[in-house]
Amino acid sequence: MGDSSTGKTRAAFEAVRARLPDWPLLSAVDAAELLAQLRSDAVTPRTVLWLNELQIFLRYQPDVAAALRRLLAGDEPVAVIGTIWPQFWKELTSLPADGEQDANHQARELLQLADRVYIPEMFTGNDLA
Repeated sequence: MGDSSTGKTRAAFEAVRARLPDWPLLSAVDAAELLAQLRSDAVTPRTVLWLNELQIFLRYQPDVAAALRRLLAGDEPVAVIGTIWPQFWKELTSLPADGEQDANHQARELLQLADRVYIPEMFTGNDLA
C-alpha cells in the first residue's frame, strides 16, 4: 500500500519473483474480467492472481470481493497480490455511517485477510541499497 508512483507495483513484482518464481501469473483488466476468471476456475492451484490498483476490482463490486474470499478459503495454494492507495484502503475498510447501507462489507471482510506492506513516499539510501 502506498501513494501514486511510490513503487508499489515494482515492489510487489520483485516479491513475487523472489518468492514464487515458478507460479504462473494471472491478471485481469477490470472487475468483470476478474469475476469471469474466478467463476470459470481459471485460477488454478499455485497461481498468482495479480490485482494492480485493487480498488478497480473492489469498489462497488461486492460479487468480486465475495468470489475472492471463496477462492482464499479453499484448500488449494494461491496467492493474490494487490496494490492500493491508502485512501482507497480506508474507504474499503471503513464501517458505514449510522443508517447508511454497508456497500463495502465484502471488500472489508476480504481486506481483513491481507498482509499489508506499506511503501513509503520516498526510499532512503538504505532502502535503495
